[in-house]
Amino acid sequence: MDRRVPATARQAELNVSIANAVAGTRRLTSAPNRNPFMHFISLLLGLDVPASQLEFSHMAWRTVAVFAFSILLLKLAHKRFLGKNSGIDVMLAVLLGSVLSRAINGQAQFFPTLGACAVLVVLHRCCSAAAFHFHSMALLFGGRDHILVREGQIDWDAMCESKITKEDLLENVRLNGNTASLQEVKEARLERNGVISVVKSTPYAAGQRLSHQKQHNQNKENGSQGATGSVAPASAVRPARQRAQKKNENDNE
Repeated sequence: MDRRVPATARQAELNVSIANAVAGTRRLTSAPNRNPFMHFISLLLGLDVPASQLEFSHMAWRTVAVFAFSILLLKLAHKRFLGKNSGIDVMLAVLLGSVLSRAINGQAQFFPTLGACAVLVVLHRCCSAAAFHFHSMALLFGGRDHILVREGQIDWDAMCESKITKEDLLENVRLNGNTASLQEVKEARLERNGVISVVKSTPYAAGQRLSHQKQHNQNKENGSQGATGSVAPASAVRPARQRAQKKNENDNE
């Protein structure tokens, strides 16, 4: 039993050495047959080197090549996906970053990886064109927007459907609307890209809503006081007296 183990180990070492010799022979025999330019690119980028044995020079030149190719992809995809207006724009940005990184660190073959990125950009462009021509495709790729606030009133059904809390809404109103009061908001809409846009009311409309709200609260207080039998305050009685006096003066004239 003790004699077989060393023999097995020596046989394994012999197999490894034979495999390395064969691989080196293939590399030497295939190098002269390769295009000189492609051979230079292979040596520069380390295309024949395993990922674990890539040197700094290989990684640096791969980074330069991927960066230049990314600029070409930007020209092909236009600037639409940079704005992240819909889900497919975000998906393209994430996929490109993930796939291109494999070409730099050697986890995947270099040129096929760049080709896959070009296919992604072409698919994104086709989907964008389909969304432009067909409204159903636009809804499929981008979804719908939801109105969360209309004329200072919260639409709780839309809030529940969008899974937006009141604290999230107020935070975006302060950030995007520069106001802390919903009474000054004409419309707050959850856009398709996930951003809450805020449209402020005109000062007159906001003042009208605030006055109506104060009057409503005052009427509620007066109603509660009348129900308890208390006397209405003089500030609430004076406007009625003034209106009655003006009416009498107009009748006399």
